[in-house]
Amino acid sequence: MLSPSSRSRSDVVMVKKVIGIDFGEARIGIAIGDEELKVAVPLTTIDAKKNEPIEALRKIIEEHDVNKAVVGLPLGLSGKEGRLAVLARNFAKRIREEIGIEVEMVDERFTSVMAERSVRSLGMKPSRQKKKVDMIAATLILQSYFDARR
Repeated sequence: MLSPSSRSRSDVVMVKKVIGIDFGEARIGIAIGDEELKVAVPLTTIDAKKNEPIEALRKIIEEHDVNKAVVGLPLGLSGKEGRLAVLARNFAKRIREEIGIEVEMVDERFTSVMAERSVRSLGMKPSRQKKKVDMIAATLILQSYFDARR
């Protein structure tokens, strides 16, 4: 086996890092994972009211060398798109155009409910842990993307 220092660039496998995004008007939950391991983990939350979300996201993408974003699409129970789905699609378009990485959208129905249940199961009140709920929702969005590609 070669030591890392003796490997040539062609021997190194480039891992494609992916972020999951739970878009919201107040907060944006962020999770990260890679295409090889197919495991999503919570990363952070962007305060969309205090920061320009695209610029905050650009910093995260550059810092973590991300190649792709998976944005949750908040559909209604019937599968129809409402106002928040339109905003999420516009946000995904801005990521693609302004940051220049690949973007996919996935159905995020029930991720917020599941995230709130996860927080509740840890003995916390979801209403006091909104940032955690958003990060967990982003993790569920990204994990569902990975699971669909196994």
